[in-house]
Amino acid sequence: MVSLVSLTRFTADGFGGQGKQSKLFSKAPNLNTTEIKQIVDGLNRPPFMQHLSMVEFDDKAPLELLELVNKVFAHLDKTHESVDMQKET
Repeated sequence: MVSLVSLTRFTADGFGGQGKQSKLFSKAPNLNTTEIKQIVDGLNRPPFMQHLSMVEFDDKAPLELLELVNKVFAHLDKTHESVDMQKET
């Protein structure tokens, strides 16, 4: 299963620990190939079944990445199912 730490690392500490709030919505977090593969493999398995390639995941916009993280959170806690990411950002 995907490491929750890997999935939330870029949201919890400003995209990979870059620190600045303005970096929060910059392009992609600094993930290495192994980390991206682990995340994509987990998202492609049940219960998520996202059918993503590593390139598709890497090309996702920050809001799309947040939506993926929210799907993981919704699986863990149903209160996250009703969160509208468009309104939250």
